[in-house]
Amino acid sequence: MGARLFTTELRQVHLSRANERRTCPIDGCAKELKDAAAALAHSAYHIVHSPHEVPHTEMCPLCYGPASECPPFVIKLSSNFIQPRVLCTKYAPSAKSDAPENGVKFSAASLAKSSAFSPSTNRPIVCPACNHDLAEKKHQPPSFNTNKKNKKKIRPAVWSYNMKAHWRRLHHTTAMPQGLEHDLKLSTDMMTALKIA
Repeated sequence: MGARLFTTELRQVHLSRANERRTCPIDGCAKELKDAAAALAHSAYHIVHSPHEVPHTEMCPLCYGPASECPPFVIKLSSNFIQPRVLCTKYAPSAKSDAPENGVKFSAASLAKSSAFSPSTNRPIVCPACNHDLAEKKHQPPSFNTNKKNKKKIRPAVWSYNMKAHWRRLHHTTAMPQGLEHDLKLSTDMMTALKIA
């Protein structure tokens, strides 16, 4: 009984820390960030419109710390259904890489599409150079062919808005696959909409 109570108490602490209200940590910006989704939307504004103010070239768009400290994952639940999870040190302090399901959960479909309410399309994407066989087929180089059927369900990822910096840092001698490059482009409409974030 005592162990169960202890777990419940820890879960309550985790939830209260995850739901704390925060403000944008970028100098001169005091926008209130009511939750992880608000932080994600607002960070897109800074990444796109004032990148010189962003503290890290590869940034966690939830807490604005280094992306390496808050890795995103993609969990493949079925052939057409993936679920992004982020092990953000501020919003999901108890999440660990061996249990990413405890990370901050987002809907893959809502992150991939720009809307008036949520213009950002910053989302976790599996890097095809780091994990050839786990990346989306359209992001793989045309010459890559895998017959591997039992792929890992839990896949390390990179935020799409960080992917160019990640590629420059780790894969600069390799051309980025055209399908990935295409998916990383921001439309003019989206960039305009991000000004209100």
